[in-house]
Amino acid sequence: MADEQDQLLNEYTELLSQLADSPAAYPLHLEHLRLTHKLALPDELNQARGLFLQHYALPKNEWDDWLSTTKAAVDAAGSDEVEPHITMIELYKRASSEYLSIPLLIDYSLYFINSYYASLGISPPSNLSTIAQEEEEDDEEEAAAAPSRQVGEPNLVLGAVFELDEVRIAEKEVLSLAGAHIARSGEVWNLWKVFELDLLKREPSSEQVAHIDAMYIARLKQPHLNIEKTFSQYSHFISTHLNASYNTKLPAANKSYANSEKQATEREAQEAKLVAEGNSVQGYLDYGKWEMEVKNVNVPLVSHLWERATSDFPENVEIWLAYLEFSAKKPGLTMPIAEKAVRHVPGSHVLWENYFLAAEKARNTTPALELLFTRATDTSLMEDVESLVGLYEARAGFQRREVEKLIENEEEVDGSVIDDVVGVLLEGIKRVRTVEKKGDLAGGLRLEKHLIRLLERFNRIDEVTSIWEDLTKTYPTSSVVWYGRADFETRAGDLKSAHKVYQTGCTQKSLDYPEYLLEAWLAFEKHSGTLDDLEYTVRKVGRQKKGLEAKRMREAIAAAQQAEAEKPAEQFIEDAVMATAAEDKAEGKKRERSPAVGEDKAEGKSKKAKVEGAPAAPTQPAEPKRDRENSTVFVVATSDASMGEQEVSKLFNDCGEVRESKIKRIGSKDYAMIEFVDKESVGMAQTKDKKKINGVEVEVHIAWKSCLYVTNYPESYDKEKVEKLFSKYGTIFDTRWPSKKFRDTRRFCYVQFTSPDDAVSALELHGSELQPGIKLNVYISDPAAKTRRTDAGANQKELYIANLARSVREFDLKKLFEPYGAIKGIRVPTDDKGDAKGFAFVEFEEESAAKASLALHNHELKKRHLSVTIAQSRVVGTHKEGPREPRAVLDSRRVRVSNIKAGTEEAIVQQAFEKIASVKQVLMDAGSTDAVVELVSQAEAGKVLLVVDSVLVDGEPVVVVAESHQARIAAEKKAAAPPRPTGADSDAVMRPRQMARGRGRGRVGLGARGGRPGLGAGGAAASSGASMSSAPGGEAAPKAGAKSQDDFRALLAKK
Repeated sequence: MADEQDQLLNEYTELLSQLADSPAAYPLHLEHLRLTHKLALPDELNQARGLFLQHYALPKNEWDDWLSTTKAAVDAAGSDEVEPHITMIELYKRASSEYLSIPLLIDYSLYFINSYYASLGISPPSNLSTIAQEEEEDDEEEAAAAPSRQVGEPNLVLGAVFELDEVRIAEKEVLSLAGAHIARSGEVWNLWKVFELDLLKREPSSEQVAHIDAMYIARLKQPHLNIEKTFSQYSHFISTHLNASYNTKLPAANKSYANSEKQATEREAQEAKLVAEGNSVQGYLDYGKWEMEVKNVNVPLVSHLWERATSDFPENVEIWLAYLEFSAKKPGLTMPIAEKAVRHVPGSHVLWENYFLAAEKARNTTPALELLFTRATDTSLMEDVESLVGLYEARAGFQRREVEKLIENEEEVDGSVIDDVVGVLLEGIKRVRTVEKKGDLAGGLRLEKHLIRLLERFNRIDEVTSIWEDLTKTYPTSSVVWYGRADFETRAGDLKSAHKVYQTGCTQKSLDYPEYLLEAWLAFEKHSGTLDDLEYTVRKVGRQKKGLEAKRMREAIAAAQQAEAEKPAEQFIEDAVMATAAEDKAEGKKRERSPAVGEDKAEGKSKKAKVEGAPAAPTQPAEPKRDRENSTVFVVATSDASMGEQEVSKLFNDCGEVRESKIKRIGSKDYAMIEFVDKESVGMAQTKDKKKINGVEVEVHIAWKSCLYVTNYPESYDKEKVEKLFSKYGTIFDTRWPSKKFRDTRRFCYVQFTSPDDAVSALELHGSELQPGIKLNVYISDPAAKTRRTDAGANQKELYIANLARSVREFDLKKLFEPYGAIKGIRVPTDDKGDAKGFAFVEFEEESAAKASLALHNHELKKRHLSVTIAQSRVVGTHKEGPREPRAVLDSRRVRVSNIKAGTEEAIVQQAFEKIASVKQVLMDAGSTDAVVELVSQAEAGKVLLVVDSVLVDGEPVVVVAESHQARIAAEKKAAAPPRPTGADSDAVMRPRQMARGRGRGRVGLGARGGRPGLGAGGAAASSGASMSSAPGGEAAPKAGAKSQDDFRALLAKK
């Protein structure tokens, strides 16, 4: 034990030395608190807290402990010492200025009130300690003083500290802080009301009556729940003490009351909703959004709402950003809020960037902004690429705008002023490359681009040339860098240099997106090159593309071989079925399979014989049945002209067979996405680029070039949030989401833009933090990169940490696990209060590091022994062996959903219901417009059934009913009915939903008998994104003469 104490003391001594060198380093201050707690040094602990407060907001648990121990010290010191009381008062003031807490303000109030009574030698009113939690009394006499409460002699020492004027100052301060808490301000108000009425009872005076009258008037001006009781009590007070003024005072007070009562009533539902959601982050965000939509924004109320939110979730960046967004509408609010934000979350570069903007808007000088920048970097938390880029861009942006102001005012711009901005950016680039070998390549080289634009703005072309040369040397495999350099040379008019850059770039080995650069080179030569250069480029690009296609084929074959070697579950099942068939045959059983489409029985038997007899000769692994990325092209009209199916089919009728097509009108333009059965058809389709439809030129490009693969977004993100995030970069055609039926360990989706340029622009989101510790991954959806995005083996790098203390945070785990190797990511699921749920996931870059860190199993962290194991795949639907649940039990937690918009993915259905209740799984066939949603419990299913009239899936209303035997029978009948005829314009995005419906609603399955089926009704089912489902609810189907999706395929297939 002594050795451990000595070691801790040595660590403490060394830490003090480090703090002397880096007094603002946040990790050092946390360690300072930890060691002083461990060493049980109360004075040093309070000093550590004081030092922490000089730079950052002290965590709530530290405040609670500090106030508690100081209060105990005051009680132990007795009532004859002034200093402990002054220390206690100062501590209460500092704590209440750091975060809003009604319990804290109640303690603060009781401390002052009780000390005041103690200074008089009397006991407080008997109901004072419980009045805050009770209903306000209608009769003030019940809250007044008892006949005699004398318990001792007056204490002059206490009287000097807690004289009535000082108590009234504290009263005003506390009521001001608590007043705008619409739900709980009454708990604090009740205390001071009882106190003041008790003073009036003890020593009646006109001054005391006037003071209480003013208190009531101020209270009635503040919207709060149960305000009608406050008004009733005021009426009673006036009739008792100021009856002569009743007819003037009450009508005047009624004006304030009426306005406050209206605002309180408007917010009552929002308060109830917030409580129902457990005062969650999303609950506060929704409440704040609602407040901003109110016609006349009540600034004190909204400010207080955000103070409540930041008090409950002091480290939530999204809440602080929402608070800052609100404050921007009210001059003078933003700076103190920004200061408070970075004190609570000093590791968020986004909050520091917002502080920079607020400071600039408040017309702070350059030295003030430089000081702010120094504060941010001195935290020792800005050591990653995103943080450094954000800070240096903010700093350089401010200085650049200062230069622009000089130009606007026609003042002389000294070259040294521009050099200062250049110096900031160069310093940032250097620091970024120090912390990350590849610099900001994943983020798009933002600082470098900023620097280049600045130098071009001031015509410093030689320096720009030098920077581009350095970039192509530093990042020789980046297509974007080579393109950027070539584009600069083109804009500068040096076409020969541009040609040389393209030529050199396209010959680089391991180029990330070679097709992108090759096509850019070809386009450049077409627009600006000589005949000889164009001929050379066409040949060169053609050869390289053929080589790339061969490479892609080899990669596909290798991937297929690897998949074959890994024997996935589906193959295992298939093998088991075939083995069973062989056994049955040996036993003389008859078992035939139906021949596949296009295969006669004889063929089927011969193939079966091959399987059951001698092994067949090895064959080359087949390519995937559907290669969406390589087989799809995107067609964009360059103006507002309409693209109909007939026109598009005519343009592409000689390209190949179409698997799926979709045409959308977004804004005033038409867009078409066409997926061919064979990827070889894409090459022919690309020759249609710059052709015309209805006299208007169209652009044709491979779909994957404008498609992004997005992963590692927060768990709360759904389709709406993802599209909102990416839509600022350009027009989004659609998003595709994976099913969660089989695997729930990864979150990813595909965002399909209408332009490759928009997709490239959106890459700047790569690496951005949407939530602390969660860095977004954004890539061009290059099919060749699929092997890099696979989940295979990922779990071997990920650890599952159990038995965590609720106070554990991400930085605790990072500090513990980082010595074993580079960490890719840490996830600590938290509850609504921001506390850890008791488990976490730590993912390493290397498998060896994950295995090495298993040594931490049973390690003690915050008085808990950790369980550290390799994370297992979380497969939805898996369960332990046991008795099968009765159908009635399953039905009790399921709901059946119909009228789902055609083409809606299963994941979108799940997202919609997860906003209402906790979903276990969604059962939905591909292309279906019906689904069964299974909730985690009957209670959760009840939540859904309470709001069936307002459920929206992908923005469209759906029909939701409880699952039952009757509902299943109706659904089965509907599924068994012949397909309804579908029209060529039946896609929901091509025609408004209500236009596709019949005049009235029929029965389920109407039209199953009689009548001629519509065109294409007997063909293969269209894919989910291409065809319209049966009319919702059994509505009249489109007439039989309407053209279907099959007609469109047939038109495209004609030669």
